[in-house]
Amino acid sequence: DSLAWHIAAQIVAWAVALGLQVLVFEHLRRYRPERGLSWSRRTNRKRSYWLRGKVLRYTRDLALYHGILVVERNPAWTSQVCPACHRLAERFSPSGAGYPSRLHCGCCGWSGDANVAAALNLKRKWDRTFRYPTAAEKRAAEPRRAGNGGATVNTGVPSSGQYPVPVAL
Repeated sequence: DSLAWHIAAQIVAWAVALGLQVLVFEHLRRYRPERGLSWSRRTNRKRSYWLRGKVLRYTRDLALYHGILVVERNPAWTSQVCPACHRLAERFSPSGAGYPSRLHCGCCGWSGDANVAAALNLKRKWDRTFRYPTAAEKRAAEPRRAGNGGATVNTGVPSSGQYPVPVAL
């Protein structure tokens, strides 16, 4: 309980210091641990979701005291859409597990952390300026299949064959 209060206090202190009026969270309430996991892994995931809910609730209470609105938005497509040109971009991990996911847009060349793109797109969802990908864009972005029994080929490099250049935001 004290950990959730501490995290909420840090979030609200950061928002107050920046003069923010709105905090936008991802709406993650419907996520549940999948069945078939070992008992301890399932319990740990349940506990994680429980803590996220407490952090959100405490943040909402504390932010309201400071006059800050806390809202939730559906995170669908936020980490896969380019925040610059609003097209579907390619998400990859440079060297596999342990590295943050990157996003590279083949249309405009934007490149950056997928979590940063998600945060920028969540803000656009709050502003109601987020453009969802069309069905044709979704079909075109489906992973390419190789002749290895249908397994997705992930080379860790964007399909353009070039490594993205980091862009300062």
